[in-house]
Amino acid sequence: MLENNPFDSFDNIFMVKEFSKILRDDYEVMHFAICKETYNINFVSKRLGNCKDLAILAVMQNGLCLEYLSLKLRGDRDIVKIAIKQYPWVIRYASKELQEDKYINLYARRYLDNPC
Repeated sequence: MLENNPFDSFDNIFMVKEFSKILRDDYEVMHFAICKETYNINFVSKRLGNCKDLAILAVMQNGLCLEYLSLKLRGDRDIVKIAIKQYPWVIRYASKELQEDKYINLYARRYLDNPC
């Protein structure tokens, strides 16, 4: 748990981009930042950029975040399916391999034709 929450002094959620590299590389800090605003997935460090947990957290809250994930994560079937369930057209942000995947295309069509 964070004792000194770096968000306490920030009214503007987009201040995360001004965080030091150390804070943007801290899993707990970035987890909290993404919970506050999914757009903050853009500001994770390179090391956390391939963290599936943070990607799922962001995409579960807003499937449009698929666009901002690393290519590796945009090629993750589980993450892409979560995003497609909310916004079927985000398949365009999936990796080329998944864009051409028959199963993923059928999954997207299912939600285009019959949104939940």
